[in-house]
Amino acid sequence: MVFRTGLDSGEESYRIEIIIVHLSTGAHHTAVTEPVIHVTESHHVVNYSKMEIYDDMLGIWISRCRMINDIPYDGFYLYDWKAGILKVVCTIFCPSAFALFLLQNRDYPATSYGDFLLLSSDVFLLVNIREWCFELYSSQGSNEGGTRLLKLMLPPLSPGYHAFNLACRNSSLTSSTVIESRRNDSLLPGDSLPFHVAADNAIALFKFSISDHRFAFPYVFVTHRRTLLSTLSSPIVAQRGHISWQDWGPPVSRWMPSPLDVYRATITMGQRFASIQPAHEELAPICIFDFNPFLVRRLQLSPNSIESPVSVTRVVSGRQLLDASLPGGMFTIERTPFVGEVWSELPYVECSSKETYDYSYVFIDEERIIGMKVRRQLL
Repeated sequence: MVFRTGLDSGEESYRIEIIIVHLSTGAHHTAVTEPVIHVTESHHVVNYSKMEIYDDMLGIWISRCRMINDIPYDGFYLYDWKAGILKVVCTIFCPSAFALFLLQNRDYPATSYGDFLLLSSDVFLLVNIREWCFELYSSQGSNEGGTRLLKLMLPPLSPGYHAFNLACRNSSLTSSTVIESRRNDSLLPGDSLPFHVAADNAIALFKFSISDHRFAFPYVFVTHRRTLLSTLSSPIVAQRGHISWQDWGPPVSRWMPSPLDVYRATITMGQRFASIQPAHEELAPICIFDFNPFLVRRLQLSPNSIESPVSVTRVVSGRQLLDASLPGGMFTIERTPFVGEVWSELPYVECSSKETYDYSYVFIDEERIIGMKVRRQLL
């Protein structure tokens, strides 16, 4: 994605384009009809963008800088990248938690979205943070905003609490195809990669913060891509057009309290993601979370293989209730951000390194873990 600056009637403008090239040569890609796709123009600086590919579909999220007194509109664009055809375009209201507080007595759109996922070559997901639900859409049809198929409701929030979505992610089909090819072509008998990608069973990971403007409760929410898609065949959809949280979520998802970070980049690989949670500039272990059900069952049958010289591995299973603990080991308050008890029980394997590291963030990339250090200096 390329951002070009220029002047429009004396005012600085930004032209946003997608340029599709061969990685090996840098030349325009020969398999596409339009190697340069013009997306949009804006008089506001782009402060966040996200691109995701699934088969021939390419989704783009663009967030612009804005003044707090402005109604902040972002954009979601879905292309057939090989044909250069725009399939879906949505103008999206995306408030921060602070903006929600300031704008709560003002008129603004009834729906406000935080991010998107491509679930298949036809279905995409938008996180509706105003109605607190996932909305599944089809890119087919004449409606340029897509055709809404279903709303998946999330656990109801207590009065006075608002949620905003920091980021969401699932592995693309393209990446898994490449890894599968490498696995078949380059590995010797008996070799194994520790982080296999399985695109059809990939997890979808969401970062949320839920706040009453005094306390913020950060969470990671995980489910599988196939779980989200399977809800489309539920008989409840034809009756109501939406499914309540209790009817779809608890057995097939996992809520995790997680220290809030400032990084919207969220990297998953198949059914795994990596995390590091440093507190107060201290060293911390790297953790791998694996939601492969076959690995879960295998380790439950082989408890003696859970510890190694470099790591400690445990299986987390069974029903788990969310508490109201604040991040960083702070105190627990009586009031919770949710109405009633919220539980989830999707099992997973957690592998923690015994060595600790001075990283601000870590990414998982195929079978590698990449650490990133951000140095903050007071000016």
